[in-house]
Amino acid sequence: KQWYQRRVRGKSRDDGGEACSPITDQLKEDVDPELERATILGQIHFDLAVYHYMGRFEEDRTQDGVSSVFHLEKAAMCGLSTAEFTLGCLHLNIYHDELKELQLNANEVSEKKGMLWMEKAAKHGNVTALLTAAQAYKEGCYSVEKKWNKAEKYYLAYLDRTSASTDDMGTFEPRHQILSKLAEMCCQGGHGLEPDPNRAGELYSEAADCAMTAMNGRLANKFYMLAEEAWSYVE
Repeated sequence: KQWYQRRVRGKSRDDGGEACSPITDQLKEDVDPELERATILGQIHFDLAVYHYMGRFEEDRTQDGVSSVFHLEKAAMCGLSTAEFTLGCLHLNIYHDELKELQLNANEVSEKKGMLWMEKAAKHGNVTALLTAAQAYKEGCYSVEKKWNKAEKYYLAYLDRTSASTDDMGTFEPRHQILSKLAEMCCQGGHGLEPDPNRAGELYSEAADCAMTAMNGRLANKFYMLAEEAWSYVE
């Protein structure tokens, strides 16, 4: 049984990380009408951001970056996860697929704002945002301190949102890598996370199983050895 399934506090609120109508845990099919309207408005603003980015409203088809950023921010304020993630990437100078050449003015760039938008996108189910937030709190980058308890939360949500099948597509980071990072944090402890060698052993063992499934026997053996080492510290 996947132990992390018991730790994640509810699933993402949208299936593809695109829309952002939060759905209650009790009645997933009931969407708050106000939030639904905000999502629709956010999508309209995002579409306008794209049109300005493409120069659709200019006679010479030149990019109107100022208007594009304006509507992108409005879409993010409406809670559209794609806009939140894109805005976070712009502030953090991270490559993204949407509005690739759009840039913020130098005096507008803020890593603090970037992490704020990135975490909002993560909470609305954007898988890449979940991974980015987890890595930021694990490594202590993007103007945030190391907080392994937060990193664990985002890594667990990432695992819950992805599946082993996604590894085959090479879309996301392989599960065995995420599991090994969680195991490492659990084994060492610190930065708000209590050390737990038993859980670390379980995570390393699961990472080994995933690596074996991915036809990486050498890495699987390494994880099995780390699991045994972690369990040796259990009193």
